[in-house]
Amino acid sequence: MSLPEMIIVYGGGSLFVTAGLLTLIRAIKGPTVLDRIVAADVFLTIIVSVMGIELIVNRHTHTVAVMVGATATAALATITVARFVRRRAKEADELQGAGSYTQMIDVSGAAENDDVAARGAVRENTEGSGR
Repeated sequence: MSLPEMIIVYGGGSLFVTAGLLTLIRAIKGPTVLDRIVAADVFLTIIVSVMGIELIVNRHTHTVAVMVGATATAALATITVARFVRRRAKEADELQGAGSYTQMIDVSGAAENDDVAARGAVRENTEGSGR
């Protein structure tokens, strides 16, 4: 391996190690389940990226199946936890009679609310300019 290749490999490796350590700190500190899930996803993405770089450097395709399996598992796990958290928040809202948790998690109405706010801002701008 030539000197420029070694610099790139070791420099990139040190960046991946730093990112992995910071991600593990986020996973340990939390404070919520969603923070930990996002950190686990990022950590798995870092691992799959390192495997991909190793695949390129050593010019083989032995780990492609492992990479695909790991990313598919991570996607399924994220979807499952997101549904669990959303269901749990709805149950808490029903018990308490408040809508704060569901409003934070439910993104289906967020786009509609943003669209209404944007139309109101446009309306205010056009009325203020004398049109």
